[in-house]
Amino acid sequence: MVIYAESSVNPQDLPLMAYAATGSARLEHLGNGSYRISSPSSVTLDLQTDGRLAIVDGEPRTAVSPGKFLIPAGTHVVRTDVTDPKMFSMQPFHASLVSITGNLLYAREQERGVDFGYDARSRCLVTLTHAPVSLLMDGRAAPLQVLKGNNRYAVMLPPGKHDVQIMTLSRVSYGVDLTSLWSSSLIVIFGFAAMGLLLVFYAVVRIGGRRSR
Repeated sequence: MVIYAESSVNPQDLPLMAYAATGSARLEHLGNGSYRISSPSSVTLDLQTDGRLAIVDGEPRTAVSPGKFLIPAGTHVVRTDVTDPKMFSMQPFHASLVSITGNLLYAREQERGVDFGYDARSRCLVTLTHAPVSLLMDGRAAPLQVLKGNNRYAVMLPPGKHDVQIMTLSRVSYGVDLTSLWSSSLIVIFGFAAMGLLLVFYAVVRIGGRRSR
């Protein structure tokens, strides 16, 4: 038997399908920008804010888009009151998952890549914010094929339950990027310091000139 229905879902209802699919998820507001979320499958937590960083179970997590965070299956505590300046300074190096077609079991962001586990009945497609350079599947090196999209990079993974480590920066490129970050920061600091010193000299000259007159 074949059932065919044309335009069974109205276009204005399509954005609501993702929310309907997470009917088994539970979200609890703990106060002070903290939440507890429980779900048998991975979900995207939409806080409807412009936040780019959060703390999930004590570890930093980058938003997949403003105010939206990919949360693994299980029970997790999410904090959005991020005030640690170190997290903001290292944000450009943090690779993060943007999407995954399988069930995300856990995820940990690193300065040079991301570790995660998943369970999928068929091939699993993951997208990341940075271009991958190496892939480990269950602790072993695996072939890596990267598809470039719009501000994201896709990797196809095999079905089943696996632990994955994807590196987005080699040690050399990470050292170069880190050096560039610190050198540019020092240049900016030196510029502000020089400008402040010139203003002090100018004020001293002006005041000294008036007194001499």
